[in-house]
Amino acid sequence: MTDTKCLIFAPFLPVGKHIQFADWTIGRLSDFEGKWLSNEFETLARTFLNSFRYKGKSFSDKMAIFCPVDSKLGSWSPAESDVHKEKYQALQHAVTFSCLDANQSLSVKQRQWNEGIITSDNTEIYAWPLDTDSKFVTLSHNAPQSWLDARPIDDELLMPVPIEVNIPLGTGKIDKNLLDEIYKILYNGSKNGDTASIRVLNSIKWLSKAWRNTESITYEDRIAFLKTGFEALSGKSTVWGGSKWLRMQYEELLDGDKSEADFDHLLWSNAEEESFSRTYTDKNGNEKEGKITPLQHWFCALADARNEIIHKGGVKEISYLEDNAYKGCLPLIGERLLRESIKIQCSKCGDIEL
Repeated sequence: MTDTKCLIFAPFLPVGKHIQFADWTIGRLSDFEGKWLSNEFETLARTFLNSFRYKGKSFSDKMAIFCPVDSKLGSWSPAESDVHKEKYQALQHAVTFSCLDANQSLSVKQRQWNEGIITSDNTEIYAWPLDTDSKFVTLSHNAPQSWLDARPIDDELLMPVPIEVNIPLGTGKIDKNLLDEIYKILYNGSKNGDTASIRVLNSIKWLSKAWRNTESITYEDRIAFLKTGFEALSGKSTVWGGSKWLRMQYEELLDGDKSEADFDHLLWSNAEEESFSRTYTDKNGNEKEGKITPLQHWFCALADARNEIIHKGGVKEISYLEDNAYKGCLPLIGERLLRESIKIQCSKCGDIEL
């Protein structure tokens, strides 16, 4: 295996026009004419991509292909250095978040099934080694340095598409500005050891787990993942501390030159009052009762459901039933609130529109 190069692509993410942001270009195969490391690598890569079949058809012309700016396809690998590894990690999670945020979710009534739904399965980016010497490839991009499952790259090769993967009709939406800013925050934060950026990264990882399309992940699992995502973002492990932190993030939005009208699209509203009560234990171990807002009350319900799932094996009700803005299925409301909360955190260290 003397001449192994990497092809970086998201096979199940259909894209439209090409996008250039930060260190990267995203596009279709047709956008990279003449931008290959060699003719040999291009021929091998095209044959490999054509081996992916969805419902019996090749879809390589719609796949998202990734290439670092000022590089050629096949000339870059995340394994080359720690810097490359950090850039690849930032790319993966920035693409996942920007796609999940921009595309229709299951909390919205579909006019047609499969219309524009993107899950984290679609956004998974592969850095797949292609050996131009042997012209063999492994069937798993995550396999350790073992070529026991290697196959020749030819017209007979058929790459299995996971049964959970659902490729949407049309193309997935990608918010270029959000993608650019999230990538910079994640990469620079990882490079500099910035705590807030690392928390954003870890929170996106849990959001991604909660939005996978597989029957092996139940709605109860998603509740646990989302609660962990909030905990990763806030750094608060107690329910009371987490609810106070969440409330503060939203209320601080009005500390600058923004008005309430600028945040009308958020689920949270500045008109919320302390209409609920919650018993909590203070730092001295004393039980107290505090007044909380609907946002805090919803968060406490999510945390209580998570605790019941973890400690009792399940929960009787996966919906929040209070008659306010947060009424509905806990995982679906939770994924929206976690996305909005991540963007609020990112807006503090980047130019991100909420």
